[in-house]
Amino acid sequence: MNQAAPNFKFVEYLRAVRLSQPRIKFEAKELKFELLRRVTQAERDWVVSDRFLKSDVWIRLRYDVREADEDGCCKACGSARKLNVDHKYNRRDFPQRALLRSNLQLLCAECNKGKGNRYNTDWEKRRRRPQATAPDYTPPDAIMAEALKIAPHWNPGELLTAYRRFRARKSGEAVRYPDKAFIGWVKKCAKDHPR
Repeated sequence: MNQAAPNFKFVEYLRAVRLSQPRIKFEAKELKFELLRRVTQAERDWVVSDRFLKSDVWIRLRYDVREADEDGCCKACGSARKLNVDHKYNRRDFPQRALLRSNLQLLCAECNKGKGNRYNTDWEKRRRRPQATAPDYTPPDAIMAEALKIAPHWNPGELLTAYRRFRARKSGEAVRYPDKAFIGWVKKCAKDHPR
């Protein structure tokens, strides 16, 4: 059985935004005030209780977080098993942020249990994901000159075409430093296939 939320202003904001087409825009001052104000004991008790976890607004928000996540994996360890929606800033100490979308992240059950209420870790900021090198990667002139020093007998066009074919086959792999990856590939090719 779903529980109704007390008169918690941010819950009302969230419901209004959810139900309106187009979305209602709230004043930044209004939202800032809501996030900084002191909450009542009744609001704090509700946010920390199991009634919060069974409330309609939390169930819908939790589903939205899971649906919106592109990776569908734990932000801390990368696991895709037993995912929980975690509060970056815990509900007990920061009840105003309990329903704030930007305060939520996906963590697996183990990472969520390990984090608990002890840490306020935002894994999105902490873990910078490497960017995949596009198959149409073009190195800067300085990098291409360095590559041609390593493999002087290679034609620059053929070298680049071969590298792009190689990257296209590895399209699922992410590369943090594309220029270094290109130079590393050239070194390997020059060693394996001397001309």
